[in-house]
Amino acid sequence: MRTLILLGTLLAAPCVMAATDAEIVNAVKQRAESGFFPKDVKVVSLKEVNFFPDDRDTVYARFGNVCGKAEVTKGDNKASLVFIAPVVEKASQISIDDPTIYDLTKQGEIAEKDIPNRCK
Repeated sequence: MRTLILLGTLLAAPCVMAATDAEIVNAVKQRAESGFFPKDVKVVSLKEVNFFPDDRDTVYARFGNVCGKAEVTKGDNKASLVFIAPVVEKASQISIDDPTIYDLTKQGEIAEKDIPNRCK
């Protein structure tokens, strides 16, 4: 009986592990391309997208922020934006909250204070 319980535990253990950093980053990239910005804003590229776990992060549930840069266009206008998306992953479900988005040309001072605190 002990062998059966041990075998069941070993087989079930990988199923309860939290998502990897790469899985979280990929989920946020997909959401950024389709849902962070209004429909008339086109995402040209996403760069430097990384997951930064916070102090609640464990091997069974992930908590933190995904930070990155987005090059976007709207008509003839182009912009370089920085985004910070809070992420929670529990029970194989990745939940992405509304991101904070900074236009560095207009909000650089505010971003310089926020980014080091949330993207570390």
